[in-house]
Amino acid sequence: MIRNLFGNVTGAFRSVNQAASDHRSLLIWLLLWAVVRTLLVTGVDLGKDEAAYWYWSQHLDASYAWLPFVVIAVADAVWPGVDLILRLPFIAASVFSALLLHHLCRLRGLSSSRSALAVAAFATSHWIWHTGSFLHPDGMLVPAWLAVLVCSERATRGEDDRWWSVAGAAAGLAALSKYSGLVLAAGLFTWLLWLALHGRRRPLLRAGVVFVLCSSPLLFDLLSTGFLLPASLSTLSAVAPASMPLRLLLFVAAPLVYVSPVLLFILYRGAWSLRHQWRGSAHLWLPGVMLVGCFCFYALTRGQVKGNWILPAFLGLWPLAFATDDLRSRGVVVVLLVLGGSLAALPAVTLRWPGVAASLSRSALQPLNDSYTAIVSRRDLPREPTYSWTERVCEYHGWEAFGREVDEMIRRQNVRVPATIASSEYGLAFGIARYAHLVDAVALPGDPRFVRLAAAPEQATLHLARIGQQPPGVGARQDVIVRRSAGCEPMAYEVFAPPAGPAATGPATGPGKMGVGAVATGRESAATSRR
Repeated sequence: MIRNLFGNVTGAFRSVNQAASDHRSLLIWLLLWAVVRTLLVTGVDLGKDEAAYWYWSQHLDASYAWLPFVVIAVADAVWPGVDLILRLPFIAASVFSALLLHHLCRLRGLSSSRSALAVAAFATSHWIWHTGSFLHPDGMLVPAWLAVLVCSERATRGEDDRWWSVAGAAAGLAALSKYSGLVLAAGLFTWLLWLALHGRRRPLLRAGVVFVLCSSPLLFDLLSTGFLLPASLSTLSAVAPASMPLRLLLFVAAPLVYVSPVLLFILYRGAWSLRHQWRGSAHLWLPGVMLVGCFCFYALTRGQVKGNWILPAFLGLWPLAFATDDLRSRGVVVVLLVLGGSLAALPAVTLRWPGVAASLSRSALQPLNDSYTAIVSRRDLPREPTYSWTERVCEYHGWEAFGREVDEMIRRQNVRVPATIASSEYGLAFGIARYAHLVDAVALPGDPRFVRLAAAPEQATLHLARIGQQPPGVGARQDVIVRRSAGCEPMAYEVFAPPAGPAATGPATGPGKMGVGAVATGRESAATSRR
């Protein structure tokens, strides 16, 4: 008996020591993963969406992605003007996400090796790599929702009802991260309402009160504005007119842009396995079903298709997906990780060194390179005139030097400062606002997404138009400036004087001087022919 007792103790100690060793190894690998991503984004300027998010964080409201914008604003206040500092909180949040996912897998009974595999597939997906390295609402949505899943899993096990309060707070943070978080929260509270109808009211009360308190800034903004911003996003990622079956096919296949075919198959396989175990895991799958159903509706009725929109729905299914027998084969595991890592490394490397993308585009990958416009609606294309993946990569480069060029042009033309610029191309406008020190505001005529954020067009001292077209009513061309970066084609911009009016005749840096504006011409002939 004594031998068995000490044998059990020794075994228990070994088990505890092994678990501690596994956690240390996981943490070390995740820290190395974070270091690699940090190195790959060092020296990369803000892309057009990142510049827009930064500008939004400087004019903060609760209409969209309030939590990520607060994080960006705080980071910028700590060390102003340094792009890497803005991205570090998102890199740290992705490490926290991986740890939460590992914990969720262990709570659901996955072995240590299966849990580690699930985290590896998660970490090497392009979706998590990108949203956890650059400024992106998913960078905060993912850890917030994983926290909801972990807390609700603990609460359903009867550990402590207070976990429902924490789950409600995390759901509120998810809602403040992105509109998708509201839909996911709706799924969670649908299940809690079902529990309340069957006599368990405390989970709904605990989670509901805290959720409303945490998400109240967004809820108040949406109700007070009549859902103005969600309505203005109705053309985002709308595909060309297509039949219902084709739209459904695109909707199902769209996540392939963000995860590998093998990982997507495993996730769909995990969803299929729910038919045998749906009763005990409603808190994991019901929010995901709500999110998929919501975006499937928009895909079928409006043609809005984007793969990363539905990927948060799979977070609750991740433990179920990686518990399937499909992963017993070592070959499948190797293909899963190698393919996933390769598909994440390709955009990561080309964003860091755009010359690599240019070299690939001259090869057999040219048709793939030109496929970029398939993810941009015809209505939105003039607002973000990017016609290939190589152009998309080059949007992350050359902005610091270009900002200095804009400042020099403003001084040369004696434009009153601080200047306000106007453009239908939000990437150009927000990029200049970020990197030109003499510009502090933007106007975006014809773009309702930023109507509450942007200045009135008549206030502009710099005017920008979409590529190849002069904006109506502006004065004569004053100058030409060029954005250059290694590995990218130079982008030229014409400078035009604004029309006569308050912006042109107001106070200036010199007596009797007229304000100036800029219009983007870029690759005019090529861009015009492709439109």
